[in-house]
Amino acid sequence: MPHNIKWNKCKLETVSFGHGITTTPVQIASIYSAIVNGGKMVRPSLVIDREKIKTKKLISVETSKTINSILRKVVTSKNGTAHFADKNGYYVGGKTGTAEGYENKKNKVNTFISVFPTNKPKYTLLVMLENPQISKDLVYDYRGVKTKAPYNTSGWNSVYVAGKIIEKIGPILAINNKEFTNQHVTEKFN
Repeated sequence: MPHNIKWNKCKLETVSFGHGITTTPVQIASIYSAIVNGGKMVRPSLVIDREKIKTKKLISVETSKTINSILRKVVTSKNGTAHFADKNGYYVGGKTGTAEGYENKKNKVNTFISVFPTNKPKYTLLVMLENPQISKDLVYDYRGVKTKAPYNTSGWNSVYVAGKIIEKIGPILAINNKEFTNQHVTEKFN
């Protein structure tokens, strides 16, 4: 992106909702982690030494709880855009994003940043797909109705991918998924 951006009236109005701003996936994941963990900004690192972690307060705990509730509703509410990430017992919350390409508006970058479990956030997962295509063969179960993807937006692709990842890694991360726990116990004793 060019460094000599002209901040005209349109740019000032659209920047408030993220249009025209580029961030890295690590920057996005870091900010979302702080937003949902009670407001503590933690510098991302591949090596975790819990004794040396320095935090900086970004928002209040109350604001963080409110945002967690909102992110959960994006996944669970009737009008939410992230239905395919709603995996029973994982309490997934998140935000979708569908952006036009900078030079070619037909190109898209679709993202879904998710946090789980929203009742006690521990994980942040960002799925970013560049120029995703509509899958012609995939049949989605959209709120009980079998359908093919009608749109090439993040709710139909990056959210779907995130939901599948969470479904697979949840048991590995030992998230308290009631259905998994009950199924595992039943299988163990039968």
